[in-house]
Amino acid sequence: MNEFETIRHVLISTTGFDIGYYKPDHIKRLLSTIMARAGAKNFQEYARILRQKPGQVQVFKDHITINVSEFFRDKTAFDLLRDKMVPMLLASRNRLDIWSAGCSTGEEAYSLSILLEERRRKSKPFDYSILGTDIDEDAIGRAKLGLYAKSALKNVNPIQLQEHFRKTNQGFLIKPALRLRIIFEKFDLLKDVSKRKFNLILCRNVAIYFIEKYKEKVYASISKVLLPDGILFLGNSERLFEPGKFGLEKLGSGFYRKLN
Repeated sequence: MNEFETIRHVLISTTGFDIGYYKPDHIKRLLSTIMARAGAKNFQEYARILRQKPGQVQVFKDHITINVSEFFRDKTAFDLLRDKMVPMLLASRNRLDIWSAGCSTGEEAYSLSILLEERRRKSKPFDYSILGTDIDEDAIGRAKLGLYAKSALKNVNPIQLQEHFRKTNQGFLIKPALRLRIIFEKFDLLKDVSKRKFNLILCRNVAIYFIEKYKEKVYASISKVLLPDGILFLGNSERLFEPGKFGLEKLGSGFYRKLN
Protein backbone atom coordinates (compact mmCIF):
# COMPACT_ATOMS: atom_id res chain seq x y z
CA MET A 1 0.00 0.00 0.00
CA ASN A 2 1.52 3.36 -1.03
CA GLU A 3 1.64 6.44 1.20
CA PHE A 4 -1.48 8.03 -0.29
CA GLU A 5 -3.55 4.87 0.22
CA THR A 6 -2.30 4.59 3.81
CA ILE A 7 -3.33 8.18 4.49
CA ARG A 8 -6.65 7.55 2.73
CA HIS A 9 -7.54 4.59 4.94
CA VAL A 10 -6.54 6.41 8.14
CA LEU A 11 -8.70 9.40 7.17
CA ILE A 12 -11.68 7.17 6.34
CA SER A 13 -11.46 5.57 9.78
CA THR A 14 -11.04 8.88 11.63
CA THR A 15 -13.26 11.24 9.61
CA GLY A 16 -15.51 9.00 7.49
CA PHE A 17 -14.38 10.99 4.44
CA ASP A 18 -12.80 9.31 1.40
CA ILE A 19 -10.08 11.40 -0.24
CA GLY A 20 -9.70 8.75 -2.94
CA TYR A 21 -12.13 10.64 -5.17
CA TYR A 22 -9.80 13.61 -5.42
CA LYS A 23 -6.59 14.25 -7.34
CA PRO A 24 -3.67 13.17 -5.07
CA ASP A 25 -1.61 16.33 -5.70
CA HIS A 26 -4.58 18.51 -4.72
CA ILE A 27 -5.16 16.52 -1.52
CA LYS A 28 -1.48 16.59 -0.57
CA ARG A 29 -1.40 20.39 -0.91
CA LEU A 30 -4.52 20.75 1.23
CA LEU A 31 -3.28 18.29 3.85
CA SER A 32 0.01 20.13 4.13
CA THR A 33 -1.86 23.35 4.96
CA ILE A 34 -4.36 21.66 7.32
CA MET A 35 -1.65 19.80 9.26
CA ALA A 36 0.42 22.97 9.68
CA ARG A 37 -2.61 24.82 11.09
CA ALA A 38 -3.31 21.92 13.47
CA GLY A 39 0.29 22.02 14.69
CA ALA A 40 1.12 18.53 13.37
CA LYS A 41 4.67 17.87 12.21
CA ASN A 42 3.77 14.74 10.25
CA PHE A 43 0.73 12.71 9.23
CA GLN A 44 0.98 10.28 12.15
CA GLU A 45 0.78 13.20 14.56
CA TYR A 46 -2.14 14.67 12.60
CA ALA A 47 -4.02 11.35 12.72
CA ARG A 48 -3.59 11.36 16.51
CA ILE A 49 -4.98 14.91 16.69
CA LEU A 50 -8.02 13.87 14.64
CA ARG A 51 -8.72 10.98 17.01
CA GLN A 52 -8.28 13.07 20.16
CA LYS A 53 -9.97 16.31 19.05
CA PRO A 54 -13.31 15.73 17.28
CA GLY A 55 -13.55 19.41 16.39
CA GLN A 56 -10.55 18.96 14.08
CA VAL A 57 -12.55 16.48 11.99
CA GLN A 58 -14.93 19.25 10.95
CA VAL A 59 -11.99 21.56 10.24
CA PHE A 60 -10.58 18.83 7.97
CA LYS A 61 -13.91 18.39 6.12
CA ASP A 62 -14.34 22.14 5.67
CA HIS A 63 -10.94 22.40 4.00
CA ILE A 64 -11.28 19.30 1.84
CA THR A 65 -14.80 20.07 0.59
CA ILE A 66 -13.88 23.75 0.11
CA ASN A 67 -16.99 25.38 1.58
CA VAL A 68 -16.22 28.75 0.05
CA SER A 69 -19.09 30.50 -1.65
CA GLU A 70 -20.80 33.83 -2.15
CA PHE A 71 -24.05 35.14 -3.59
CA PHE A 72 -24.14 35.27 -7.41
CA ARG A 73 -20.65 33.79 -7.61
CA ASP A 74 -19.31 34.65 -11.07
CA LYS A 75 -21.89 37.36 -11.72
CA THR A 76 -21.42 37.30 -15.50
CA ALA A 77 -22.53 33.66 -15.59
CA PHE A 78 -25.53 34.41 -13.37
CA ASP A 79 -26.47 37.29 -15.67
CA LEU A 80 -26.43 34.85 -18.60
CA LEU A 81 -28.55 32.43 -16.58
CA ARG A 82 -31.05 35.21 -15.85
CA ASP A 83 -31.17 36.79 -19.31
CA LYS A 84 -30.96 33.74 -21.59
CA MET A 85 -31.19 30.36 -19.89
CA VAL A 86 -34.17 30.94 -17.59
CA PRO A 87 -36.28 32.55 -20.36
CA MET A 88 -35.37 29.61 -22.61
CA LEU A 89 -36.58 27.15 -19.98
CA LEU A 90 -39.77 29.07 -19.31
CA ALA A 91 -40.68 29.40 -22.99
CA SER A 92 -42.37 25.99 -22.96
CA ARG A 93 -43.26 25.41 -19.29
CA ASN A 94 -44.67 27.19 -16.25
CA ARG A 95 -42.69 25.35 -13.57
CA LEU A 96 -39.00 24.82 -12.93
CA ASP A 97 -37.54 22.11 -10.71
CA ILE A 98 -33.97 23.05 -9.86
CA TRP A 99 -31.09 21.27 -8.16
CA SER A 100 -28.13 23.09 -6.64
CA ALA A 101 -25.77 20.10 -6.37
CA GLY A 102 -22.89 20.83 -4.00
CA CYS A 103 -24.68 23.87 -2.59
CA SER A 104 -22.16 24.41 0.24
CA THR A 105 -23.64 26.85 2.76
CA GLY A 106 -26.60 27.86 0.59
CA GLU A 107 -25.55 31.05 -1.18
CA GLU A 108 -26.12 29.57 -4.63
CA ALA A 109 -29.64 28.30 -3.85
CA TYR A 110 -30.70 31.62 -2.33
CA SER A 111 -29.16 33.49 -5.29
CA LEU A 112 -31.34 31.39 -7.59
CA SER A 113 -34.42 32.18 -5.56
CA ILE A 114 -33.69 35.92 -5.68
CA LEU A 115 -33.19 35.71 -9.45
CA LEU A 116 -36.43 33.78 -9.98
CA GLU A 117 -38.50 35.99 -7.68
CA GLU A 118 -37.41 38.99 -9.74
CA ARG A 119 -38.29 37.13 -12.92
CA ARG A 120 -41.75 36.23 -11.62
CA ARG A 121 -42.62 39.93 -11.40
CA LYS A 122 -41.73 40.59 -15.03
CA SER A 123 -43.01 37.54 -16.90
CA LYS A 124 -45.94 35.16 -17.20
CA PRO A 125 -46.80 33.32 -13.96
CA PHE A 126 -44.61 30.33 -13.12
CA ASP A 127 -43.71 28.24 -10.12
CA TYR A 128 -40.40 26.73 -9.04
CA SER A 129 -38.71 24.59 -6.42
CA ILE A 130 -35.03 24.46 -5.47
CA LEU A 131 -33.25 21.50 -3.90
CA GLY A 132 -29.87 22.33 -2.36
CA THR A 133 -27.63 19.38 -1.50
CA ASP A 134 -24.14 18.93 -0.12
CA ILE A 135 -22.08 16.10 1.37
CA ASP A 136 -21.20 18.24 4.40
CA GLU A 137 -23.88 18.16 7.12
CA ASP A 138 -22.44 21.24 8.82
CA ALA A 139 -22.68 23.20 5.56
CA ILE A 140 -26.30 22.10 5.14
CA GLY A 141 -27.05 23.25 8.68
CA ARG A 142 -25.60 26.66 7.92
CA ALA A 143 -27.58 26.83 4.67
CA LYS A 144 -30.81 26.14 6.56
CA LEU A 145 -29.92 28.88 9.05
CA GLY A 146 -29.37 31.36 6.22
CA LEU A 147 -27.10 33.75 8.12
CA TYR A 148 -24.28 35.40 6.15
CA ALA A 149 -21.40 37.81 6.63
CA LYS A 150 -21.31 41.01 4.58
CA SER A 151 -18.34 39.62 2.63
CA ALA A 152 -20.61 36.99 1.00
CA LEU A 153 -22.98 39.69 -0.27
CA LYS A 154 -20.72 41.79 -2.49
CA ASN A 155 -22.76 40.91 -5.61
CA VAL A 156 -26.12 41.57 -3.90
CA ASN A 157 -27.44 45.01 -4.83
CA PRO A 158 -29.00 47.36 -2.22
CA ILE A 159 -32.58 46.62 -3.34
CA GLN A 160 -32.03 42.86 -3.07
CA LEU A 161 -30.34 43.31 0.30
CA GLN A 162 -33.26 45.30 1.69
CA GLU A 163 -35.93 42.99 0.29
CA HIS A 164 -34.46 39.58 1.09
CA PHE A 165 -32.22 40.05 4.14
CA ARG A 166 -32.62 41.24 7.70
CA LYS A 167 -29.57 42.73 9.38
CA THR A 168 -28.76 41.23 12.79
CA ASN A 169 -25.89 41.50 15.25
CA GLN A 170 -24.47 38.25 13.80
CA GLY A 171 -24.80 39.16 10.12
CA PHE A 172 -27.46 39.21 7.42
CA LEU A 173 -30.32 36.73 7.79
CA ILE A 174 -32.40 35.45 4.87
CA LYS A 175 -36.05 36.51 5.25
CA PRO A 176 -38.64 33.67 5.49
CA ALA A 177 -40.35 34.52 2.18
CA LEU A 178 -37.21 33.60 0.23
CA ARG A 179 -37.02 30.17 1.88
CA LEU A 180 -40.49 28.99 0.83
CA ARG A 181 -39.45 27.02 -2.25
CA ILE A 182 -36.02 25.81 -1.07
CA ILE A 183 -35.18 22.51 0.62
CA PHE A 184 -31.67 21.63 1.84
CA GLU A 185 -30.58 18.00 2.23
CA LYS A 186 -27.38 16.00 2.69
CA PHE A 187 -26.44 14.17 -0.51
CA ASP A 188 -23.29 12.42 -1.75
CA LEU A 189 -22.98 12.87 -5.51
CA LEU A 190 -20.73 9.82 -5.79
CA LYS A 191 -22.92 7.43 -3.79
CA ASP A 192 -26.52 8.64 -3.64
CA VAL A 193 -29.05 8.50 -6.49
CA SER A 194 -31.65 11.21 -6.98
CA LYS A 195 -35.24 10.04 -7.40
CA ARG A 196 -36.29 13.41 -8.75
CA LYS A 197 -35.95 14.97 -12.21
CA PHE A 198 -34.91 18.55 -12.88
CA ASN A 199 -35.15 21.27 -15.52
CA LEU A 200 -32.02 23.03 -14.28
CA ILE A 201 -29.05 21.58 -12.42
CA LEU A 202 -26.17 23.64 -11.05
CA CYS A 203 -23.03 21.64 -10.29
CA ARG A 204 -20.45 24.40 -10.09
CA ASN A 205 -16.89 23.93 -8.86
CA VAL A 206 -17.84 20.60 -7.30
CA ALA A 207 -16.13 17.96 -9.46
CA ILE A 208 -13.22 20.14 -10.50
CA TYR A 209 -10.74 18.42 -8.13
CA PHE A 210 -12.03 14.86 -8.65
CA ILE A 211 -9.94 12.37 -10.57
CA GLU A 212 -11.32 11.83 -14.05
CA LYS A 213 -13.32 8.64 -13.51
CA TYR A 214 -15.19 10.13 -10.55
CA LYS A 215 -15.74 13.39 -12.38
CA GLU A 216 -17.37 11.44 -15.23
CA LYS A 217 -19.44 9.48 -12.71
CA VAL A 218 -20.85 12.71 -11.29
CA TYR A 219 -21.69 14.14 -14.71
CA ALA A 220 -23.28 10.88 -15.86
CA SER A 221 -25.37 10.68 -12.69
CA ILE A 222 -26.71 14.22 -12.82
CA SER A 223 -27.31 14.07 -16.59
CA LYS A 224 -29.63 11.11 -16.04
CA VAL A 225 -31.95 13.20 -13.87
CA LEU A 226 -31.87 16.23 -16.15
CA LEU A 227 -35.13 16.42 -18.12
CA PRO A 228 -35.13 16.78 -21.94
CA ASP A 229 -34.22 20.38 -22.90
CA GLY A 230 -33.07 20.89 -19.31
CA ILE A 231 -29.90 22.89 -18.64
CA LEU A 232 -26.73 21.97 -16.75
CA PHE A 233 -24.79 24.92 -15.33
CA LEU A 234 -21.12 24.28 -14.49
CA GLY A 235 -18.41 26.48 -13.00
CA ASN A 236 -16.56 29.08 -15.02
CA SER A 237 -13.39 26.97 -15.37
CA GLU A 238 -15.15 23.63 -15.99
CA ARG A 239 -15.61 22.03 -19.41
CA LEU A 240 -17.24 18.91 -20.79
CA PHE A 241 -14.99 17.89 -23.67
CA GLU A 242 -17.43 15.23 -24.89
CA PRO A 243 -20.88 16.50 -23.86
CA GLY A 244 -22.58 14.08 -26.28
CA LYS A 245 -21.39 11.21 -24.10
CA PHE A 246 -23.77 12.47 -21.43
CA GLY A 247 -26.60 13.28 -23.83
CA LEU A 248 -25.78 16.99 -23.73
CA GLU A 249 -24.94 19.78 -26.14
CA LYS A 250 -23.02 22.96 -25.35
CA LEU A 251 -25.03 26.18 -25.21
CA GLY A 252 -22.33 28.57 -24.03
CA SER A 253 -19.53 28.86 -21.52
CA GLY A 254 -20.52 26.62 -18.61
CA PHE A 255 -23.99 25.82 -19.97
CA TYR A 256 -25.17 22.52 -21.52
CA ARG A 257 -28.61 21.36 -22.70
CA LYS A 258 -30.05 17.85 -22.43
CA LEU A 259 -30.84 16.50 -25.90
CA ASN A 260 -33.41 13.83 -25.07
